[in-house]
Order: sequence, then C-alpha cells, then structure tokens
Amino acid sequence: MKTTLTMLCVALAALEPLFAADPTADELAAREPPKYIVEATGKRLNSFISRDISILARAYSKSRDAKYLDATVKYMKAAADYPDWRAIQHYLSASYIVDAFAEAFELCGDDMKPDVRMELEDALVEKGLKPASLHWFWYANGNWTQVCCAAVAHAALALRKRFPEKCDKCTRRCVAATKQALAAYAPDGCYAEGPSYWKFATEKTERMIETLKRYLGNDCGISAMPGYRESFEWVKAMKGPTGRLFNYGDGDGAPEVGEWAVGKTTRKVFRGVQPTAVVAGSNFYLAVKGGKASLNHAHMDAGSFVFETCSNGKAVRWVEDLGTERYRHIERAKVDIWNFTQSSTRWGVFRHGPFSHSTFTIDSAPHRVDGAVALNADAEPNAIVADMSALYSGIWQGAVRKWSVDEDGELRLKDSFTGVGKGHVYTFNFCTFAKAEVKGAEVCLAKDGEVLVVTALAKGTWSVEDVSKPRKPYESPNRGAKRIAFTCDLPEGDVEFRMKNWRAPAQSRD
Repeated sequence: MKTTLTMLCVALAALEPLFAADPTADELAAREPPKYIVEATGKRLNSFISRDISILARAYSKSRDAKYLDATVKYMKAAADYPDWRAIQHYLSASYIVDAFAEAFELCGDDMKPDVRMELEDALVEKGLKPASLHWFWYANGNWTQVCCAAVAHAALALRKRFPEKCDKCTRRCVAATKQALAAYAPDGCYAEGPSYWKFATEKTERMIETLKRYLGNDCGISAMPGYRESFEWVKAMKGPTGRLFNYGDGDGAPEVGEWAVGKTTRKVFRGVQPTAVVAGSNFYLAVKGGKASLNHAHMDAGSFVFETCSNGKAVRWVEDLGTERYRHIERAKVDIWNFTQSSTRWGVFRHGPFSHSTFTIDSAPHRVDGAVALNADAEPNAIVADMSALYSGIWQGAVRKWSVDEDGELRLKDSFTGVGKGHVYTFNFCTFAKAEVKGAEVCLAKDGEVLVVTALAKGTWSVEDVSKPRKPYESPNRGAKRIAFTCDLPEGDVEFRMKNWRAPAQSRD
C-alpha cells in the first residue's frame, strides 16, 4: 500500500507542471535549470527549458536587471550542455529551444560576454541548425514546416552578423519552404489540418512574419500567399454559438473567446484539400467537412458534421466530434498513428476511424483513405452537397450526401445512392453528450433543458451505445458520450433524417 501511494505521489508530482501556471522570472532565477530527460517514447525532451529561457530573456529586456541576464545565460548553458536537443528524433520540439536561443540573443545577446555568447551560438549551430539542414520538414506542407522554419529563420537572423552568407541562405530556404507549406491555406483559407492546428501553425507563421520585418524590413511575401489572410475569416466561421470550434481531425473542441452573432442565414463553402462548409442562422449552426483520411492529422471523417442550436441565449451542440487522442499514450502502445495508409493501425483507434464520426459506413468497413469527398453549395438555399462516391469501391455507381436547414433550424440530412449492389448494410452514426432515448423511428436527445428529435424516414433500426469508457487501454475516456447509430439495408435511392429542436421539456411530447 505504501509503495502504491508513493508511486501515485511521484506521478502526480510529474504532472504538476502541466497544470500549474508558468513560473515567474524570479522563481526561475532561484532554481536550477531542468535536467536532460527524454520522455518514455524516446522522441522528445521532457523539459520546459525553452519556456524558461524565453521568460528570463523577456524579463531582462524589460527590466535590464542583471540577475535575469545571469539566469538566462545559466539556463542557456544548461541546454547547451545537453547531449542533444532530440533534433533528429523530433525537430518540432527541438525547434522550441532553437527559437528560445534566438530570442535570447535578440533581447539580451549584446550584453552577454563575447566568449559566452560565442559558446552559446556554437551550441545553437551544432544542436539546432545543423540537424535541421537535412530534416524532412523542409519538403512537407503541414504545421511542422511552418513551426520549424519560423524557429530556424529566427536563429539564422540572430546569427547573421557572425555567419552572413550561410544565414542569408538559410533564411531564404525557410521562406521558400514556408511558402510551400502555405499552399495548405489555398484557395479559401481552409487549413488542411483543421482549426486547432491552424492556430498552432499560423501563430508561428505570424511570429516569423514579424521576425522578418524586424530584421529585413519586409516579410518576403509570406502574408500575400493565396488563402493565408482569408484563413482568419475561415477560422471564425468554424466556431458555433457554443463558442466551440468544429474540431475535426486531431482537433481540440475547447471553447473559443469571442462573441458569436449571426443574423440572417448564411452559407459558405471553403475550398481546399480538406474542404469545409457552414450554414448558420440566428438559431442554428451546421459545419460539415469533406476531404480524405490520408492527410496529416486527418481522421476517417469525410462527410461528417457538427450541429448546434441556439434559443433564448442557450446554445447546445448535439452532434459531436470527439476530436484528438493523446499522441504519446498511443505511441507508447506501439500503435502506428503517424501511418495514414489503408492498413494502418491508426484506424483501429476509436476516435480516428469512421465509427465515432457523424458520417456513414458500408458493411462496417473503414473508408478508403484516398477517397476524396468534395463539397459544393446546392441549388436549394441553405443546402450543401458532398460527393461521397470515392469512400468505397465496388459498392455503387454514386453516393451523395446533402444537408439542408430551414429558417426554423430543422436540419434535413439525405444520403442518396445509385447503381447499388445487393447485400450491403448502411450505417449512419454520430456521437453526442446528450441523454438519448429511442422511440420507434425517432431518437430523442435531451441536454441542458433542450430536446432535439432525430427522425429516420427510412425503415431501419436505431441503437444507442455508451462509449464513455475507452475501448482499448491506451484510448481516452469519452465521459458522457453515446454513439447513436441507424442501420438498414443499403438502398437504391435515399435514406433521410430530420433533426428538429423542440425547445421544450421532453415530457411535454407524446
């Protein structure tokens, strides 16, 4: 018992930094820098040293108090003495130290002793910049490229006086690679990795833009890339009246700061490799996505959506996306979650496969990872259509999903199939945190005093499954979540559903 309690205390102590506020510069100055510790997966450093260096350097820049300069140097020397920064294994995390060193040189490097600064610059080159030179992030088009290039460019510019030609060449390479990655925003600002990763990547690119302007006087054309500035409007459209983002893929559904106000009903389709669309009115919010699974941070969620209603100032999300899993737990379990091929074990994770998302499956089989779904505005007002044909092969000649919302906020969902083979089973599923009860052709959802009735207009069977507990030891719990599923024989024709918010207590309905 004593051993178990001791282990629990140690575990809680290790978790404390994750929930505690950032330390003050005074607190850091009184401490010893973090030791070199590699996390259990072997990829990343288990260290906050980059954060600590930035806090101290900013404190010195603001106060010019020598104790903060001394502490900044102490922490930088500790990092310089690490065997490595895990730059080969996981450059994204190493880039934080690279950026922190660059920031420290910019803010207080002129006040460091010349021999000390040179020693620290050498460490930045050896442990940060040299390992970057042959890394794969230069040739990718996701958040890694944006984040790593922002850090490397900052470092190159901070070292420019000492290594002018090499640093200018490195900066040009960072700009070119960043522009290549920004193709993920084109043409309408719909970021390929979703709103959560948009925040992460765009924050770093904005930081790079400001760094280039400080050192060079301009941003080398980065902010003019197609779709980049439009993406700031796109991410606003991804937030519903609950304040939560449409957290598809490896996304975080935490509430966003800011008001949500929609007057007349609006519809917008955002084109891109992971296209999204929104139909929103004063009392409802519908956001849908197309795309495919074989892209970075993607799930098998093409054709999925979230749906919210809003009445009397109260907003409820009825149809949920459970969002991301804990990467490091999955990695430690030896699940190949960064493999996006058809046979990857990634798709066996509940939150990653199609069975937790508000899409449909055929014969309980996974989607084709390269099956791309396009979105378009329908001729009917307030309607979006998706060509779902590519999600499976050999099943049909065509499959189309259509969402439409009337001015009262009633959502109509219709899946239409042509040239269907015999003997296939169709399942539409979605997750919700509402209470759920099956009543014949209906499922009644109740949450926060509101009721949403989901009605199937085809013959089939509804089921409600409690998915609160993780299916596998390494998966996250989904506290309060239910998986709602409707199953029927795959028809030649339509399967249609209606979702209506009754705005009344459940007991008032017969």
